[in-house]
Amino acid sequence: MNQTVQYRMAIEGMTCTDCEHHVAKALESQGASDVQASFRRGEAIFWAPDNLPKETVFRAVTDAGYHPQDLTVVPTYEEQADAYQMTIQGMTCNDCELHVAHALELAGATRVVADFRRGEARFWAAPGFSQEEALSKVKQAGYRPDTIQRISPSLASPYSRQGMTDYDLIVIGSGSAA
Repeated sequence: MNQTVQYRMAIEGMTCTDCEHHVAKALESQGASDVQASFRRGEAIFWAPDNLPKETVFRAVTDAGYHPQDLTVVPTYEEQADAYQMTIQGMTCNDCELHVAHALELAGATRVVADFRRGEARFWAAPGFSQEEALSKVKQAGYRPDTIQRISPSLASPYSRQGMTDYDLIVIGSGSAA
């Protein structure tokens, strides 16, 4: 019986969010789920059966116009660490995300992904992790952390597609001001 595992694939050639979408669709066509491609990190993280043929997914990504470099199984942290979500005010850009991630790493967090659009950071931390220290480090970095809570490991993956990766944008009027 096949088990589902999480994979990380290094990919060259992605330069924008459209590229991320193309890579995600290519991987999904091969049976991957919860695909999250990142052109900034040059990788895609996804769930698939543990017997996933490497050649098949490499070909799908190559056919989409990108260059897969490596495919590895991501170790699970469920037994070793807890998953957390911190709500944060004051992040306005990608650099803010990096500053928050660095602050949380200084507090002992791992696999940190901050998202300024959502106003949150999700991460893993080992037993003994100090929530107070994490809140303090984020505040010292110039942001306003609101809450920190332990969450389900399935929600902690910054790479899960829960309908929150599409843009939230509304355009009112045509802009002609006539």
